[in-house]
Amino acid sequence: MAKNKNRKNVQTASRVKKNIGVVAENPVFELERKWIFLLLFGGIFLAYAQIWGNGLVWDDDPYITLNDAVKDFDIKALLSDFHVGNFHPLTMLSLALEYAVVGESPWLYHLNNLLLNKAPYGHSFFKRCNLV
Repeated sequence: MAKNKNRKNVQTASRVKKNIGVVAENPVFELERKWIFLLLFGGIFLAYAQIWGNGLVWDDDPYITLNDAVKDFDIKALLSDFHVGNFHPLTMLSLALEYAVVGESPWLYHLNNLLLNKAPYGHSFFKRCNLV
């Protein structure tokens, strides 16, 4: 009797595996993934919608508006000097590239900040839900 029970459990498990495989290959499931992504992405932008009305604040002056290395795109100074007591060459290079594109207009700085700081949360959500 125990052998029959085990055989039944194995058959049920194999049916479940087959059914899960069918669901994963279903194009409707792919559509749902896209909607989940769009809702999550849209929700993040909606939650942070107030940043678009803000200007450059707090430490932006010493890092951007008063920093000659950023304004002049001095690559040597950006990658080798300390700025405001800190050494972070990639951040300074990013700020210089943004300054070259938009100057002191804050929208690109805010967009970059939003994407770079929130992307890991989105990735961990998709990884946790096995959507990646």
